[in-house]
Amino acid sequence: MATDNAPTRSTEIRYQRDSAFSYTCHACSRCCHDKIIHLNPYEVARLAENRGVSTTEFLARYTENNGTALRRVEDGACVFLTPQGCGVHPDQPLVCRLYPLERQDERGRRQTIGAWAFPGACGGARHVASVR
Repeated sequence: MATDNAPTRSTEIRYQRDSAFSYTCHACSRCCHDKIIHLNPYEVARLAENRGVSTTEFLARYTENNGTALRRVEDGACVFLTPQGCGVHPDQPLVCRLYPLERQDERGRRQTIGAWAFPGACGGARHVASVR
């Protein structure tokens, strides 16, 4: 479900593996809205166990795009977002654990880590400090 107010990438900040980075989460849950959270088979297995269902049932109940991404509810939120935050936090997908970072690996080029700032984002990525 795409929404008309889905965030677009406005600023890209690139880091190398040895770059300093710090992020302060404000627990606003904005990162849990309007994102396509792709899943790998290991994440499907972990999340299915977390929910106490088979992987087949998990894929039918909690995913979209032929089982490749977590389902979103009508307001664009992740299917696992609760009023208290992430309902599967101990088993959340890697992309959620890394947010606001994403690994960029272009053919034959050095891996870099990118941080994305979105209009209306919580601002946690603005807290960049020289912490290694």
